[in-house]
Amino acid sequence: MLGKTQSQYIAYITDSLKWGGQVELNIMSSLFQVEIAAIDIQSGRIDTYGQGEQYSQRVYLLFTGIHFDAVVFDHSSGKRAVLPTDVQAKEAARKLATSLQTQGKFTDQATMTLYCKVCGHVMKGDLEARAHAGASGHTEFAMKK
Repeated sequence: MLGKTQSQYIAYITDSLKWGGQVELNIMSSLFQVEIAAIDIQSGRIDTYGQGEQYSQRVYLLFTGIHFDAVVFDHSSGKRAVLPTDVQAKEAARKLATSLQTQGKFTDQATMTLYCKVCGHVMKGDLEARAHAGASGHTEFAMKK
């Protein structure tokens, strides 16, 4: 899966320093039988996994460009799951994403500055980081402040 053997993928995805993406959201939607609506803060795009499967609940995630955060609709109860048809919940999640976008609370993967924790090489954006990883074998990067 994703260019890895099964055992490599299991080691990768269970590493607490790694994050899943679209493939993992699709798997979790199916496994937990819940729609997962992921809102990209930067673009406002909503991708809904499990849509059309007749699941009785939906959760919303906000994608910062680096990781996903769950939307909580009622802080006193910790309510995260809503009906898939709940238009008010969708608009509240969209409004939150728009507010975060306006505040610049996202990471632009195309322009972020990273450095290699192995050799110190500085890179601009995800594509340069991937190129460096492919050429050097280094895979430990951090955001440069």
